[in-house]
Amino acid sequence: MSSTGQEADSALAEALANATDTELYVSFTKSGGIAGIHTEVTLSDHDGTLTEEDAVELGELLDEVDFFNVEAGDPGKPITDGFRFVITAARGRRHRTITTESGVGNELLAKLGPLVGWLEDRAPAQRPEVPLN
Repeated sequence: MSSTGQEADSALAEALANATDTELYVSFTKSGGIAGIHTEVTLSDHDGTLTEEDAVELGELLDEVDFFNVEAGDPGKPITDGFRFVITAARGRRHRTITTESGVGNELLAKLGPLVGWLEDRAPAQRPEVPLN
């Protein structure tokens, strides 16, 4: 291979190594509890359900909790009246689903806490609020 070809291959490899994955998609489901709650939300910058500002914030949260690398382990047996959380996230070519349960000492849920809280804030209300007159 000529030195020009090697330089082109090297430049391509460097560009790929420095490429940022920008498209974001996240699906969040919370289910369980005493009342059998089930809520879910799906957000994507591709379909407009994720604002530009929220996309930046979500990307920062995914990095903060190290979502694509965090040790998830087995979600374990469901806890009676506990909650199950399922988070699927994709950023560019990376994709991962993490399932975890609520419970004392759940280090994974504690680590994912900021992300879970952010997603819960964007999920639809569990029940419609009915004014009491």
